Amino acid sequence: MRAFSLPIIAVMISAVAAYVDVECMWNSKTGSTYDLRPLTVTDPKALSYLIKDGDIPCTPEIEPTYSYVFNFCTDVTLASFPSGVCKDTQMGAALQYIDRKDGYKECNVIGLYDSARDDTYFSLLDPKDPSKGVSMKYMFGHKCPNGQLRSATIDVMCQNTKEPIIDSATEPTECGYHLIMRSMHGCPTECPITDKGLCNSHGHCAYDSKTKQPHCYCNKGYGGAACTPSSSSSSSGVDVYSIQLAFMIILLLTALVLTGFVGYLAYRITQFRKDQMNSFTSNYTVDRGDFMGSEMVGTGNY
Repeated sequence: MRAFSLPIIAVMISAVAAYVDVECMWNSKTGSTYDLRPLTVTDPKALSYLIKDGDIPCTPEIEPTYSYVFNFCTDVTLASFPSGVCKDTQMGAALQYIDRKDGYKECNVIGLYDSARDDTYFSLLDPKDPSKGVSMKYMFGHKCPNGQLRSATIDVMCQNTKEPIIDSATEPTECGYHLIMRSMHGCPTECPITDKGLCNSHGHCAYDSKTKQPHCYCNKGYGGAACTPSSSSSSSGVDVYSIQLAFMIILLLTALVLTGFVGYLAYRITQFRKDQMNSFTSNYTVDRGDFMGSEMVGTGNY
């Protein structure tokens, strides 16, 4: 039994070694993977992501305007850290702060990032359609007055945008904050990104319910995983649409030629009939003249 256990242990060790948990990447186990590393701002002199909320409609209270600054899979950069409002100890992956004109200041850490718990932060925006995007939730923020720990959920909607677009920041539940943004990096990596954009900007990312995987659905003349120019269109410069257009032009020219030929035949037939009629009329006149002349000569002989 010991002889059989050694190979099994070796296989288990190799399987563990083969699995490498990369920070800010997530395998959803649904045929789609996500990589938010391009959204991470690593330069301390660069600005992290910033948005301000506002008054929540349909509520009697007038909510104060808070600012939210956040980063992906790391703390906010020093350039974005509101040092005039927050203390040095209030550093995190997501912050909420306010600095009013009346002198009131408030700073809250609403989310921390722990690389050891990286995979627990991710979830799908739509479990039935992984191409919609991915959600990342920062836990273990500072305590609210009621003792509850703050948390921040960042939804990254899949969209072909060159630069990330931050849409909103709200607090739908007490001490639970929700930020929404759009980016092509929120799309599954099964839909490749080229220097021109998501799916080479010649297609769109969607989920195939049959294969259970997302991929690029390419426009005409483009194909492959990243919607690059197809071999037929790139080598000959002709696609299916061009062939169909040329065929229609040939049919149109053929129809014009046939119409002209039929018209010419009709003209020739009409002319032939006119010539026949003129010839018949001329012959009839001559014959009648001869008949009348001969009759008059006969009368004279009597």
